[in-house]
Amino acid sequence: MDAAIDTVVISHLLRRPRTRGKQQRAGTVLDEPLRRGDLRIGLDRQRAVVHEWGRTCGEEYIKILVTEWEGLGAFVIADPLGTIPRGVSRRLRQRGFDDTIDKLLLRVAIAINDHVVVSEDSDFWDPKDHTRNCIGDHNAAVARLLHEECEVLVLTLHQLIARLG
Repeated sequence: MDAAIDTVVISHLLRRPRTRGKQQRAGTVLDEPLRRGDLRIGLDRQRAVVHEWGRTCGEEYIKILVTEWEGLGAFVIADPLGTIPRGVSRRLRQRGFDDTIDKLLLRVAIAINDHVVVSEDSDFWDPKDHTRNCIGDHNAAVARLLHEECEVLVLTLHQLIARLG
């Protein structure tokens, strides 16, 4: 499965237990599916997605993670990026989906084989639901629109892992 992965998911993946006051790089739940070739992560050619991961999660951690995953052949480049149809773009804005990086992830997802975004960010589900109860609900406003109009499936990390078996 090819999937675009948002920064919130990467942040969750990199959370590590503290050991004597230091954080150590441990494997992630995605390492084995990446190793098996069951999962590939979609990126844009300029790697703005990776830059955003680093800005949010720490450059050094992301450099280590990306180097390890590159060794597994984990990435697929979305080139050219997909296009968000004009009418869909307008309806997304009306629903509160207007972050530049989120739109980039959507464009990556449109361009890759399986059209999947993995996100724990309520923006991909329903930005107007401030309770965050919408996360994982495929009937949430944005997730449903993306699936119906762009054939993009929005999954949580847990849902992704369940699909990968």
